[in-house]
Amino acid sequence: MKVSRCIAVCFLVRGLFAGDALAQHITGTITTVAGNGSFHFGGDGGPAVSAGLQAGGVAVDAAGNVFIADTANHRIRKVTPAGLITTVAGAGTAGFSGDGGSALSAEFNLPVSVAVDAGNNLYIADFLNHRIRKVTASGVISTIAGNGADGFGGDGGPATAAQFHAPQGIALDAAGNIFVADHGNNASGTYNRVRRITPDGMINTLAGTGPFGFSGDGGLAVDALLSIPNGVAVDTSGNLFIADENNFRIRKVTSDGLISTVAGNGVPGFGGDGGPATSAELKYPSGVVVDGAGNLFIVDSENDRIRKVTPAGIISTVAGNGTRGTGGSTGFATSFQLNQPYDITADAFGNLVFSDSGNNLVRKLTFTQEQNFAFPDRGGVSLQSSGPSAYPIAGYARIRQDISSTTPAGLAIFGFRQNNVLVTEAGVPASPLIRSGRIYAEVNGPVNTGLAIANPNNQTATVSFYFSDATGNLGAGNISIPANGQIARFLNESPFNSPSSLSGSFTFTASVPVSVIALRGLTNERGEFLITTLPVADLNATSAATAVVFPHFGDGGGWRTNIVLVNPTDSALSGMAAFVTTSGTTLNSAAYSIPARASQRLQTPGTATTISTGSVRITPAANTSAPSGVAIFSFSNNGITVAQAGVPAVAVSTAFRLYAETGSSIQTGIAVVNTSNNSANVSLELSRLDGSSTGLTASLPIPSNGQKAVFLSEIPEFASLRTPFQGVLRVSSSSSISVIGLRSRYNERNDFLITTTTSVNEATPSNGPLFFPHIVDSGGYTTQFILFSARPGAPSSGTLQFFSQGGGAWNGTFP
Repeated sequence: MKVSRCIAVCFLVRGLFAGDALAQHITGTITTVAGNGSFHFGGDGGPAVSAGLQAGGVAVDAAGNVFIADTANHRIRKVTPAGLITTVAGAGTAGFSGDGGSALSAEFNLPVSVAVDAGNNLYIADFLNHRIRKVTASGVISTIAGNGADGFGGDGGPATAAQFHAPQGIALDAAGNIFVADHGNNASGTYNRVRRITPDGMINTLAGTGPFGFSGDGGLAVDALLSIPNGVAVDTSGNLFIADENNFRIRKVTSDGLISTVAGNGVPGFGGDGGPATSAELKYPSGVVVDGAGNLFIVDSENDRIRKVTPAGIISTVAGNGTRGTGGSTGFATSFQLNQPYDITADAFGNLVFSDSGNNLVRKLTFTQEQNFAFPDRGGVSLQSSGPSAYPIAGYARIRQDISSTTPAGLAIFGFRQNNVLVTEAGVPASPLIRSGRIYAEVNGPVNTGLAIANPNNQTATVSFYFSDATGNLGAGNISIPANGQIARFLNESPFNSPSSLSGSFTFTASVPVSVIALRGLTNERGEFLITTLPVADLNATSAATAVVFPHFGDGGGWRTNIVLVNPTDSALSGMAAFVTTSGTTLNSAAYSIPARASQRLQTPGTATTISTGSVRITPAANTSAPSGVAIFSFSNNGITVAQAGVPAVAVSTAFRLYAETGSSIQTGIAVVNTSNNSANVSLELSRLDGSSTGLTASLPIPSNGQKAVFLSEIPEFASLRTPFQGVLRVSSSSSISVIGLRSRYNERNDFLITTTTSVNEATPSNGPLFFPHIVDSGGYTTQFILFSARPGAPSSGTLQFFSQGGGAWNGTFP
């Protein structure tokens, strides 16, 4: 159905600010894709960053392979997403030969530019052979334009009979047209055209009359004057952009043939950042590309910079500090030294690849959407995407604390609307990277399980996986996740391809540390998609041999709870599961026995008319480990499941913190379990997001082994709390306790929705970077990002970074 497909694509597939605690911006970082700084040929079969090359034009295919016109070495090179380089065309000697045969045996004479189409065919501007060559996906080379004679001619006829003089830039549009900058056409005393080769092989001039000069803006491009047109690019609307190099401008030709200037005032120099691009100074711009969002990027070659022009026409520098050199191998793009960059292209995720020609390198410019944060002890921040677009935007996020700072706790809350009604929310805690993990996996009718894996490393992650149930392992596979990329799919979809019916586990091992989250999706009786977070058991962590506590369950009165236990070991596990009431007495208990790597589910009846609540304790048998798992409680009204939430196991401690929010429709509650054999007084303290105290405190008496579940609005001491409120709730006791947060709200239909929010143990806060493995905005989705102080007495500061699934900027929208 339509909803499931949306989740498959975007899951699974852009706020609320707390004072000045957040500052939003987008930055770029540069990494080297290929080249060791030498222009001498070498390195095929090995790492591209160790290869010698002379970087000319660049192109990227849909799979992320980078193609490089290795101009002085008369070759076309290919760099895979794994970073390995090979030659795909050219024998390395200057000349012309090879048409009709293998491209590897062919000769070029300074191939200067390259483009790739959706069928993986390459198109090459063979500069001093005055031809356009094509290499098919199977590696066969041919000439598709140019007869080899230096000159101008052939318009209106077959492109193979036409004359070029040193063709330079090359670009393709979606209709199969090829655009060529006939950059120095001088055989008959005329110069400077952009020509088009149609899919049926005919050629004509699209822009330029031949002589050097600048004129024609506002009129037909074929009547305009150009001056050394170099790079060309086409946007999704069919507009052509031309780097009019010696006019120090970028020209645009619309689909109906009208030309205008979109950047550059015609004066060579550098200036104008932050203002209209048409008032800015450029200096010999050589390359252009337009990304999917309509941003125009310019290789400002002699300024040693990459410039950006937004759809609103504002120009800025996104890479290069204007000082020619080689400074930097990684880091912020605007602090880098570049050396006469030449060409540029964009991949499917908005990352830019450009040739830093004077340095004999190919570089990658990755944009990051960021939010700086800073807050004191017991403070925090909240930021919510607005989800304005029709199509979902998925990605992942990283919490990067400052060097001198502590790591905050993090929580992301997904919200999903169907037909303008909020139908579900799910809380996803920020988590550290892991190498190996196991989740509960269910694929059965209305229930499906999705998995998101983010690879924040600068190398490809190879992930091996297998499915298991009580009968043993069911199937296995491997996937590769590109450097800084993310994948999100349902388990019954490619590349996982689970059995069509499954109740078991999914186990994975990655070659590098990755960030992982699992989500359980339930399509209810109204066809609405409800989401629950599933915990990921870290298989490299030590399994506990003590009792495990799920701080809340509900049964009766429309409520039902499923206890899902997952065996994280390679041996059978057994023990007892006890459902304990709020007063501390055992309501009922059941034995569990879980085969190695499998799972087991225990379900409450849900048939009573009155509600029973409490906690669940899992006690492993002697000499065995405790299972991991989750308690999934759901609420049905008039036969329709309107809410479900997952309660993870929470370790016992004496002090916890969690995010609290109250408003017209949102309420925060807590479920606290006293795991000691003595009665306990549990203290509650509320602070605002700026870290200041509300002055409100409360105490909850809880009997031995008992539990208390309460909303803040139900606590008399908090009756004076002003709403709306966002802050941090501290829960502490001298006795051992376990705590989970509860977030409820009534939607536009007056359905009662509920999800859980994680608590943070003050005794064991995280020390390193944390990640949100999956985030999504638009297409019905919003994500609320919450960071708050986790370590007593310590402030937190740093950057919350948002990435697309391809590693570029997420481009989420915040009000």
